[in-house]
Amino acid sequence: TYSTNPDIHKLQTTMREIMEYDLERTHLKHVTQNISKNEALALTKLKTDYDIVVREADKGSATVILDLDFYKSTANRMLESDRYSKLDLTKDQAIKHLQK
Repeated sequence: TYSTNPDIHKLQTTMREIMEYDLERTHLKHVTQNISKNEALALTKLKTDYDIVVREADKGSATVILDLDFYKSTANRMLESDRYSKLDLTKDQAIKHLQK
């Protein structure tokens, strides 16, 4: 619907033209994927599998997939070792400590 006010009518017409142009451009764009459909499906399955953890490897540019229980037990074992100690810090102090 259009307004009887000429300024509003002009604005509405311009907005409609802009939206139509954007829609046409969107339909003309061809998006190319850098992975196959099977690879995309596999990634989706990995993202929704809550029994695994996907992390960057410590070294290199590799990605590792670990069983969640193994990941938790390894993290706990590392934290319980003598190498680490618990800091008695408030939340604000901990944030400042991490920002150093």
